[in-house]
Formats: sequence, C-alpha cells, structure tokens
Amino acid sequence: MKHVHKDLQPNYKGSAKLFRQNDLIAEVYSEIWLPRHVYERPFLKFESMSKAHDGLPSPIPYDVVFAVNDFDGKRRNTIVAKRMFIEEFTITYNSDGGTPLITFQGQPESIIDCFYIDNVDNDSEKRHVVLDLTENFLLTAFKGIERSYTGEVKIKNVRTHVASIDPFNEVVFDKHFYNVEMKDGGLASYGKLVSVFNIDFNVGDIETFQKLIYPAIADYLLLASFAADQITNIVSWSVSNNQSLVQAWYGNISVADMRNEKQHSHHDVLIDIRDFEEFMILAMKTFNRFNDQDKDFIRQAIFKVLPKRSRTIESAILTLFSALESIILKHRREQNLEYTISSSSNWKKLEKALRTTVTANSSLFPSEAHMGLLVEMLPSLKRVPLKDVFNSYVRDVLDLSDLWPVFGPAEGATLVDVRNKLIHGDSFDDVRFSSLCHAMDNLDCIVKRLILYTLGWDIEKSNVAKEVLQKWGWIPNANLSKDMLALDDKIPTTEPEAC
Repeated sequence: MKHVHKDLQPNYKGSAKLFRQNDLIAEVYSEIWLPRHVYERPFLKFESMSKAHDGLPSPIPYDVVFAVNDFDGKRRNTIVAKRMFIEEFTITYNSDGGTPLITFQGQPESIIDCFYIDNVDNDSEKRHVVLDLTENFLLTAFKGIERSYTGEVKIKNVRTHVASIDPFNEVVFDKHFYNVEMKDGGLASYGKLVSVFNIDFNVGDIETFQKLIYPAIADYLLLASFAADQITNIVSWSVSNNQSLVQAWYGNISVADMRNEKQHSHHDVLIDIRDFEEFMILAMKTFNRFNDQDKDFIRQAIFKVLPKRSRTIESAILTLFSALESIILKHRREQNLEYTISSSSNWKKLEKALRTTVTANSSLFPSEAHMGLLVEMLPSLKRVPLKDVFNSYVRDVLDLSDLWPVFGPAEGATLVDVRNKLIHGDSFDDVRFSSLCHAMDNLDCIVKRLILYTLGWDIEKSNVAKEVLQKWGWIPNANLSKDMLALDDKIPTTEPEAC
C-alpha cells in the first residue's frame, strides 16, 4: 500500500497543531493528501522556519489537528490525524547560516475529516454509512452494461449481495464508481466495493463507530473473506446526514495495488457463489453463538488461513499449523482436554511422586544430567497431547483420508514432522521443494475443512471437498507417499519439481 502521489495538489493547506500525549508541542504549516484509491494511504507534509522545531523528532507518535474556517470565521472542516510518526526530518540552512528550513512528513494510522454545514446535529435523522472495502469476489455486485443505438449507457444490477447484520438490519454490498483527476487534467473512472446502510447514531460520535459498528461489520467481512479465500478490509468510511459529513481513512492497513494482477474468479473461492448467501447466514448464526473467547479463536484461525502475498512456504506452514491449534484449542476447553489433571494441587502431588520415582531409579540413567533432562520434561505430561485432542475432534465427523496425515504413525514425514523440522531450523533443498509446497497445500485444505466444520457448514458444499478435489485433479495429494518420503530425511528425491 502506498501513500497518495506527492506530485498531485494537496487536499488541504494551512497551519496544523501537533500534539504528543495530549500536550500541544508545535504549530506548523502543513499539507494534507487524502487517499483517492483503496490501496493508498493518507499523507502529511510539514514545513517550518522556526529553530524551536528542530527537536520535533520523537519515538512517540503525534496527533495532528487541522482546522478549516469559512470566510465568516465559522468552522467548516476539522481534520484529525492519529498516531503519526515523523519521517524524513531535514534541516536546511542558507549560506548565511540564518533561519533554517525544517521539513518532515508522516503517514498517520488514521485520519478523520469532519465537514459541517451546521453545528446542530439532528438526532431524529438516520445516518447514511458507506464503508469502502478491498476486493471480494463474492460480495462484489455484478452489473451489466446496456448501450442503446443513441449512445446512451445504462448500468443494471444483475446481482447485489444484501445481508442482515445486527444492529444494522439491511446492509447492501454494492459497487460505486468514482472519478479521479489526472495530472494532465483529464478524468479516470474507477470502481470500488462498498458496504452501505443506515443507522441511528451521532455523526460525530467516532468512538461509537469504532467500538460498536466497526467490529460487527468486521466479523461479517472476515467470514466473507474466508468464503472467498480473499482478504477483505475496511480501508475508509463515511457517515453523513443533511447537516454534516464525516470521512475517515486508515493508514495502518496494508493493501496491494491489484489492478494489473490476475483477478479472483469462481475457481479461487472456497464457497461457490450459488451457496454464498446460505453459507453467510449459517456461519454468522453459528459464530454469534460462540462466547467471546471462542470467537477470538475462530477469528485467529480464519485470519491465519487467508492468503498472504508476502508469506514464504515455510512461514505459511507454521502459520497454518497455528491456525489448526487455534481451532483445536476451542475443542480442548469444551471437552476438558487441556490438562491430564486439571487441579493444580493434585498435579503437584503427582509431579512430586514422579520426581521421587525418577530419583530412586537414578542408576538407570547414563549420568545425573540425563536424569535431570527427564525431570525437566515432567511438566509437559500435564498437558493432553495435541495429537489426541486432534483425533478426538475429527474422529467420526471429518474425513481427512485423502489428505496428508497430520500425525503418525505413517510411512514418511507427517505434517507435524514437517512443522517440527521447520521450528528447529531445518531447511529443505530444491529437490524437495515441490513436496514442501504440497505439504503446505494439504495443511491449508485440512485447516479449511476444520473451520467449515466448526462453523456448521457441510464440507461437501465447498471447494475443499474430497469429490471436488478429485474432479479438479488436485495435484498436491496426487502422490502423497512419494512426497511424505521425500520430506523424510532418510529418503531424498532425485529430481527437482516445480511447485
């Protein structure tokens, strides 16, 4: 994600106040560029000719407040930028060594622009909310273009996703078009995914939006991201009524410019578009029944399984295994499978008895140091092994027989063996790289099946179902025996293959 192009004219110019931990530190000339596209960040630039400002660089972020007044002195806009770290701080002196020119810039974590026609907010009026989102193939409205012989062009909605999300009732996911002025003075048209709804709340009550409205939409988008296998974020939002408009942009979300890359399609999603609405209704219903802690486990697992552009094969395997453990942890606690002995006092009694037994048999060990190593391992006996919890969770309800085994016994390396090798710093040469890719893809498929099952969705109605993978001729499980042996240290392969 990049900041707005500095060659363009800024949206605002004027004096800004810099606050650090609520204390006013300085007032300097500033220029503010607001994002035009979802992949851009807000950007601020500052200039000062005061020697008193040479100490502004700080490891503590600044809040910036910028006010715009009308000709009659009434406040028209208030722009507030939160948590901005100073970057590229420079001091330039003239040849006579006189007044220096100090320049610096920054990208805040968020910036809010409040525009008021009138200072009175009508509480009886519903507020119109628009959230700007990154791409999601399943949420994006499908529109058709109708051209007449006269040259008239009409855009018709073919499919628009509408959801009922508490507390907003009806939320419409649509595609909005907007124009951007180019450097040569021309206009370019773009489209973006938006979420639109109306709600009763004070336009200026930013805290309510952040604490109540944002989380409810964010959970829905997370489940939609999982269904589309495509990360969808809120990058900006606006709230308006007849008297005011509040717009906000986030600068701490990394979004890549995907305009020139392969577009997501029906072949890339986890849930078919025909089943998407049914999936979202069931998944949200199931998710909302979980307690706060279990919801957090599901959020962690889904976020970890979503594709990341910068992730390596090795880091992906470790992250996916972490997602698996997040799902299993929910089952651990539900079925009382965290500890072999849940009572701390009873465990201490058993541990003391085991230590006594080990000490009494010290003659069996090659040295006292070896005996100490066993004693140090005793606390690990308190926790139920992950293998047993995993088998308890999937037994009789999930068919994973077509995929790479997570745990042994097995002929060759299991997925947990691969994970352990990576944790301990082992590397895999080019000869075995394709097998490592296949291990990652199998683990990805397993975790997605686990999440689908946890959300109450029929795995057979997904693109990770056994029959679907067979129909597609899925390569990662085509020769599991060969791949498992290839990642076993004792039997390397002889020919490198493409991943």
